[in-house]
Amino acid sequence: MAQQITSTRKNDFVHSGISKLQDTTDSPIYGYQDLPDVTLEEAVENIEFDVPGVKAFASKAKNECYKRNTELTLDESAAIYLYTMPNSSFHTALNDRLRAENRDELVPWFAYLKLFINSLGKLPSLAITVWRGVASDISHDFFQDPVQTWWTVSSCSKDLNVIQGYIDVNAGAGTVFAIETLHGKDVSKYSAFGVAEKEVVLMPGTQPITKDQETIDFHNVPEPSAMQRKVRELIHRIEDQPATPQYTLSQLASGPNYLFELIKFGYKRNSRIERFMNPAKSFPIDQSYINLAIVETKEQQEKEKELRDSQHNDAIMEAFENIHGTKTPVDIEDIFKTCKDQTRNVLVFGRAGIGKSTFCQYIAYQWATGMIWQEYELIVLLPLRSLTADRYPILPAGTEYSLIHVMRKECFSSDQYLSEKDEEQLQEQFYKSRILWLFDGTSGFSWDGK
Repeated sequence: MAQQITSTRKNDFVHSGISKLQDTTDSPIYGYQDLPDVTLEEAVENIEFDVPGVKAFASKAKNECYKRNTELTLDESAAIYLYTMPNSSFHTALNDRLRAENRDELVPWFAYLKLFINSLGKLPSLAITVWRGVASDISHDFFQDPVQTWWTVSSCSKDLNVIQGYIDVNAGAGTVFAIETLHGKDVSKYSAFGVAEKEVVLMPGTQPITKDQETIDFHNVPEPSAMQRKVRELIHRIEDQPATPQYTLSQLASGPNYLFELIKFGYKRNSRIERFMNPAKSFPIDQSYINLAIVETKEQQEKEKELRDSQHNDAIMEAFENIHGTKTPVDIEDIFKTCKDQTRNVLVFGRAGIGKSTFCQYIAYQWATGMIWQEYELIVLLPLRSLTADRYPILPAGTEYSLIHVMRKECFSSDQYLSEKDEEQLQEQFYKSRILWLFDGTSGFSWDGK
């Protein structure tokens, strides 16, 4: 990670600094989905101020894509081509708006974003290693936080030699990323540079997880040939670096399993608890979950219910032992061992704020990191408080939401775009997998022990 990165061609495989990659964790692009579908010419009408001559660029993109035989429509192909066009400033302007603190600056781009993102969503997702660069040494800043959020559209290449074409080995310091993508989109068939650049696009909202860093000292290397040897040494060390178990796929994404891996990555990212009085500070979830005790008798449940009953709000709180008797500690991985039925159900209950949600979050995190319950291909953490009419409008008579619909909505964020093929693979994997459901927030439901 120690060479200055510059560009003599399309300057989108590299960034000038870490601020070009790291940005707010709040999505700047919500709301674009509600716009109607339009042609490319209509999609760029409102961005002439940001990209002078953009209508001419759009027309050229459609002319170039007219004779291409692809699975996308002409407007969809041209939307990708337009993004990759050199000397148009288009991709630079788009990413500047995606980074803008004022979200209103991005609104004129929404029509194009819908066309562009929908186009990428129709392409197969790739699980491969891609390459990208930053024209400064950002290792200290970047590795302070193991999870980043990149809200820009990030262009990478499947071929490291392509990235080398943008590197000036005599200029100073820089950083090269080897990114093991789960959801990259190969746009080489639609790129203005053709297939030679082997371009892969990472969608806005991509959250890379830091695995490791390799560094080589490039100071006091007098000869260009020696510098080139140093560069190749660094590259080989990155390529040969063994996978870090915590963040690698349990199964390579050659099939639909990578969709479940995306859910795992979501659980891994959600691995810290914010402090109530100071949300800016947080601590690891494995330091904040509570231990469990087995509660079996109806009398104990009645005592717990009495404490929750509004007419007993003034009652003096009894000691835990007076309510539940002697505690029977149980390890998380053993909580199903007391279940005698073929369908195993466990109810974890307690007063509000005691840590039930944190416990559910902890289970999902432990499973995602391979610590517990690997006999389940998937764990679905479902916050019942999210099952609202706003998120799930009433359907016509005779229709209802399926489990896979709920899983899709709750386990994949709105910024994770699945193609039609992805959706088919997800459904196929869902129905043939062993799944554990975690229902968080059952306090508003009536339980009769079933």
